[in-house]
Amino acid sequence: MFTKLRSLGLAVALALTPLAASAVTYNPGNTVEVNATTLSVNIDIVNDFSWRWSADFGRGDTAKTYTFVFHNTTDEVRTFDFDGTVMQGTATFANIAGTTSGVIVTFGDFTKTVARSATRAWDTTEVGTYTNTVDGGSYLYFAPGETKTLTIRTGRVVGTVANSGATISFDASTPSTLAAVPVPASAVLLGSGLLGLAGLRRRRKAA
Repeated sequence: MFTKLRSLGLAVALALTPLAASAVTYNPGNTVEVNATTLSVNIDIVNDFSWRWSADFGRGDTAKTYTFVFHNTTDEVRTFDFDGTVMQGTATFANIAGTTSGVIVTFGDFTKTVARSATRAWDTTEVGTYTNTVDGGSYLYFAPGETKTLTIRTGRVVGTVANSGATISFDASTPSTLAAVPVPASAVLLGSGLLGLAGLRRRRKAA
């Protein structure tokens, strides 16, 4: 009898409990993880490496702030490829308090705002670039010992469909050390020939 009452009481309690808001899902392909409590992570860019982070948001998720602090702990310049995307579909990010944007991304001096319902991508060319003389690529520039903070702020997530969703992601990498521009074999041969002629001319003068 008591067992039946206990089971009945549990069923009533579950029925009266409001459905919990859907939680943010951090995708398993991430190579950087944020702490569930502080939503922040520190990253040292000592070696050539790549970082990927993405999260899926559902209706009912509260406003959040994610912080990724990148440190160049070396005594040499590091260059950095960076791009990201905000995708709003059946769910959208409501405006962050005091702003007219659902998502605000800052990285160093760079700021990107994304309006509610908009889908937006950004890359290094918008962040602030360092153009190298080897292959003409544009990279985010980290001086020796420099630190840059990537901050992603979101408004609360709203949607009219039960399984409404939106996604934010970014990819970053330190390109491999840029090799010197290769000298064509013909140029090497030409240089050798000129040196040989110069040596022959000196011998003739000496004679």
